[in-house]
Amino acid sequence: MDEEVKDLDSYLVSVTSFSKNGPSARSCHKMCIDIQRRQIYTLGRYLDSSVRNSKSLKSDFYRYDIDTNTWMLLSEDTAADGGPKLVFDHQEQ
Repeated sequence: MDEEVKDLDSYLVSVTSFSKNGPSARSCHKMCIDIQRRQIYTLGRYLDSSVRNSKSLKSDFYRYDIDTNTWMLLSEDTAADGGPKLVFDHQEQ
């Protein structure tokens, strides 16, 4: 199994279409779910050192609404808005 998903407990896809305006492809990010509001939040991503620059180090923060299948950008740069800097957790194997 792919090393990036070896600890995934379950995965169910019942939707046949994807929402637009969501975050870029990413790995080593953090996600959490608000079960009562049925929303998922994502923050951070891994950036290889070859593509890191001052613009790419901005930490965007997104919310996904499960019921409406829509993404909303909450912050283009959480550090500039007084929140955390770019977060990524890449575990060395």
